[in-house]
Amino acid sequence: EYMGWPPGYTPFQVTGPAPYPLPKPEGPSPQQIREIYRQQALEQQRTQEAKVQADLAGKGKGAAAQLKLTHMLGKAKTSVEEKAKAAGAEMNDEQAVKRFQQFFPHLVEQGDALVFHDYKCLLHVNCGPTLESPLSASWDRKPVTSSELKEKPFISGYFLVSNKHLCFVGGPGDICRLSIPLDSILSIQKAVVIDTFDVVPYLIPCPNPRCVPSAIQIFTRKANHYFSDFRNPVGMVSNKTEKAFAVLDYAWRACVPAVPVPNYHYSPKCTCSCHQ
Repeated sequence: EYMGWPPGYTPFQVTGPAPYPLPKPEGPSPQQIREIYRQQALEQQRTQEAKVQADLAGKGKGAAAQLKLTHMLGKAKTSVEEKAKAAGAEMNDEQAVKRFQQFFPHLVEQGDALVFHDYKCLLHVNCGPTLESPLSASWDRKPVTSSELKEKPFISGYFLVSNKHLCFVGGPGDICRLSIPLDSILSIQKAVVIDTFDVVPYLIPCPNPRCVPSAIQIFTRKANHYFSDFRNPVGMVSNKTEKAFAVLDYAWRACVPAVPVPNYHYSPKCTCSCHQ
């Protein structure tokens, strides 16, 4: 499933069967959302232009000239703002693609492509008894020591979802590069991060669908992975965790034969409304 864990990262051990998968996210897919926003922007532009023409047709020559100038100035300002916002989104996409190609060239050669732009986030490190387990020695950078991990039980980096893998790159010098095949994932869950008096935070599954998630749990046959503090420079929605979850969930469902994964015995399905 994996080619060894990257330096600086120890996943959480599997202690039992994975929880039953959550229902498929409602609403359009990430790609459809982007197309909807694009169409809305075009429609808004056409509506504005039609309003300008209607106002000019109903005014006298002098007033029409003044009104035309006012509309042109307003339109120019709006156009600049929209172009700046669009440029920011395109730049984010371009940087995400470059980041994916730079740090995961072997996946690109296999035909992987990003599903959506990336997210900044935290990858939580298991600081328990398994911390001293051997890490991959195939890296040309200095590994992060166990003592450093205990002081900082998470790694800051980028969360990237391709059509075949969930990837993460971060840490000092981008030393931690993790790729998880989507077809190895058994369940994806929303979670909540609870701060504690010591350094290590406490993560629990969302106790109720009304709770706002702040983390994502990834369950595979060999390990569990936790991501939190999702941020997206484009800011298309207020809750970045929900957005990242939807992006990953759509990509996962497109990569596996069925959800729930056939021939796997999940933990008993809970009766709360989040699984209805």
